Amino acid sequence: MAGRLSTMAKTSRQSSLVNLPSKFSSYKLP
Repeated sequence: MAGRLSTMAKTSRQSSLVNLPSKFSSYKLP
């Protein structure tokens, strides 16, 4: 169970890191 939680945290962290650039690019777009 702990392993699954850690993997979920890793995936969520990676997805957030990947989503950050897209958010910034969308803000910069006119």
